[in-house]
Formats: sequence, structure tokens, C-alpha cells
Amino acid sequence: MATPVSQLLYDALRLAGVTKVAGITPSADQLADALAHANLMIDQAQVKRPMIYTMRLSTYTLGTSKTYTFGPSGTLGSNRPVKIERANLILSTTGTPVHLQIFEGSYEDFANLAVQDIPGARPRFLYCDYAYPLATIYLVPQDKGGDKLELWDWQPIQSFTTTGDTVQLPPGYQDWFVNNLAVRLASVFKEQGASVTDDTRIEARKATQALMSRNSKSPRAISDAPSGGRRGDFNYYSGTIK
Repeated sequence: MATPVSQLLYDALRLAGVTKVAGITPSADQLADALAHANLMIDQAQVKRPMIYTMRLSTYTLGTSKTYTFGPSGTLGSNRPVKIERANLILSTTGTPVHLQIFEGSYEDFANLAVQDIPGARPRFLYCDYAYPLATIYLVPQDKGGDKLELWDWQPIQSFTTTGDTVQLPPGYQDWFVNNLAVRLASVFKEQGASVTDDTRIEARKATQALMSRNSKSPRAISDAPSGGRRGDFNYYSGTIK
């Protein structure tokens, strides 16, 4: 269900004590300030993995180049990734699509590659420089052309353009947004007597923790292999080591 941005801003301004009487419409300046700080708060959340609610799956057809760009007028697309979680190569020459994982390395890994220019092969390594506004990815080896690159990256949280926008936020994000924005706005409008209660601060922390808990990956459970000279992973269901 879509919610007007103006309603979310009003709720935050009320909690911050900026709008002290229910039903009184905030001024244009108050809404403009609230909108600006709302987008700052969302911008901060965009770079925290536990605040990202889902992965975005995108597929691109490769040429024969070593480099491709993402962003305004990018060669592969306009969606600049904040963080690539996984990359796959989808072969075009097989009847059933075959997905081969591509190692996504750091700039140290890329710099350590002695031979980087290998045309007409299957890309097995990807490095993204995450430059802004145009990010560049490097593929080694270089594709023969026609295969597809499958990227899993962070799905951005929706930001706002005007107070007249409507927004659809996943479950839990409206509570996080309103309470945490209220805490921010209490500092912005402090000279005008704004403040938040301890209850609002607690709710802001609880909402953030709930989202971070929901979005965080659970580590795989492992146990030490029993002694006896054998090495491997111990399966506590079967009692065997593999």
C-alpha cells in the first residue's frame, strides 16, 4: 500500500515536537527540511548491508570488451551497483542455461593478475571499482561475445523527490523511518524547542535492530571434527565426517 511522503514527514515532525498540535499542517520550510534530512538518513542506510532488504538480480549481454560501465550513459546499464554480492556467467551456447560463478575480487586481486588480456574466453574474474557516478567493471578473461552477465547487487531503498511523492516501503521500514527521522529532526529544530521522548528513542533503536536482524545473513553452523586422525566437516545429523 502506497503512503504519501508528506504523511510520513508529518508523523516524524509530530514525534519530534516540531508540530505540537495534532492536525496542524507543518510549514513549507519545515517539510522541506524534513525531506532533506529524510534523504540523508536513507542515503546512510544504503551503505549498510543489514539495512538492505533484498538483492537485485540483473542480466546483461556481454560483448568482447574487458571493461563495462554502470551509471549515467553506462555501457551495460544505468543502475550503478552499491555492492555486488555475486556474479555469474550464463553461457549462450548451451540449450539449457548454464550459470558459472565468476569470482568477484578486490583491487589487490585484480592488480595481482599477471595476464589480464585474454580475448575470446569465458570470464572467470570480475573487479568493480565502484566509482561514482560511473562504476567500471573489469572482466578477465574477455568474453567471445553473446554470453550473459548475471549480477546480484543491493536493492536500493527508495528515496524521495518531493513531499507529494507516494512510497511503498517493505514491512518494518515505515516504523524505522518515522522514529529515526524524528530523532534527527529533534536536533535540527532544537532551537525551536523540538525534542523526542525516551520512548521514541527506544522505538527508533528497536525498529533499526529489527530490520538489521531480519536482513543479516545467518552464518553456516559448523562443528569441530572429532579426533581420530581424520579431517573434514562433521555432520551432526548422521555422525559422519565428509
